[in-house]
Amino acid sequence: MVERKRIGVRFSYNENWIAGSYYILNIIHALNTLDADKKPIIVVLSENIDNFNIVKNETQYPFLEYFIYPFLQLKYSIAERVVNKIGSVFINKKIITKTAKQPKIDLLYPNYIDVIKVEGLKKVNWIPDFQEEHLPQFFSK
Repeated sequence: MVERKRIGVRFSYNENWIAGSYYILNIIHALNTLDADKKPIIVVLSENIDNFNIVKNETQYPFLEYFIYPFLQLKYSIAERVVNKIGSVFINKKIITKTAKQPKIDLLYPNYIDVIKVEGLKKVNWIPDFQEEHLPQFFSK
C-alpha cells in the first residue's frame, strides 16, 4: 500500500477577502474528486480550530488534519528566559533551546512569498491576483 502524500494547506476564513477562502476550499473540493486511494492527506494550517471546521464542513474531505499556524513560535517561561540571559552574558549562547513542533507535510501550498522557512520543505509560492504586476509599488525588485 502506498503512503498518502501529506499536503499542508494554509487556510484562514476572511470575509474581507472571501475569494481567497473560496480558492482554498475549491482546491480541496477538486482533490475530493480523486479516487479514494489517490487522495492526499490535507493538513489544514490555521490559527484556530474554527477555520479547520469550516474546511471540514464545507468540503467533507475524508483525510483532513488540523495543525495550528503559525507553528514556529516558541514560548519560554520566565525562568528559562533568565537562564538564557545569563548564558548570553557569560558564554555568549542560549543554554535552553527548544525545537518548535512542525507539521509532518510533504508540500506546503500556498506559500505567500516564502513566508514559512522550513529547511527541506517543498513549497509552492503564490501571489494572489498577480499583485506584483498590477501594484509594483508595493513590491521590492
